[in-house]
Amino acid sequence: MGCKSFFAPRHPVLLSSWAPRPINSQKTLKNQQLTVEKNAKSEPAQERSFLTPEKNVRDRLLELIGEDSVAAFSRSTGVAESSLRAYLTRGIKPGMDHLVAMAQAKGVTVDWLATGREPRLRADVIKATGGLDKQRLKDAIAAVEEGLRVAQKQLSPDKHAELISLIYETEGPINRAFVVRMITFSPA
Repeated sequence: MGCKSFFAPRHPVLLSSWAPRPINSQKTLKNQQLTVEKNAKSEPAQERSFLTPEKNVRDRLLELIGEDSVAAFSRSTGVAESSLRAYLTRGIKPGMDHLVAMAQAKGVTVDWLATGREPRLRADVIKATGGLDKQRLKDAIAAVEEGLRVAQKQLSPDKHAELISLIYETEGPINRAFVVRMITFSPA
């Protein structure tokens, strides 16, 4: 009697027809390919043309992440780490809500993040139009107020306005934790 595989069925009727199947058979791979092609065809043309190839979006995401970990980027943007990893490794396209959240948190334009078109920084758009970024101003005020509260410090109205202005005009996103530390450890 021959040696039986541990995983082979032991019933005599099943023994004659049982053979191990490859996990990724040609049929399975062909079905997966057809599903991907079908999904690409069923996607509206307008949505397909919205984003440049995922590789470019991926490159810009990697640029935004920089030296940070994916987990840290996730915390700073509010986008789930699993979603970010899908964008970076599986070529999944970010939805508009995630594009907006990431762009807003990192101070870049949604247009740049999605398509690569300049201008890259939101601050450049605001400077070019001569406008005021109300959200950035709110963020600067909130960061300064939190820093003063944590440090239990008070500033004259002139110094208060000057500090808010300096924080508002810094490049990139406003880092609240950094502002709080700066105020806490600065001399009175």
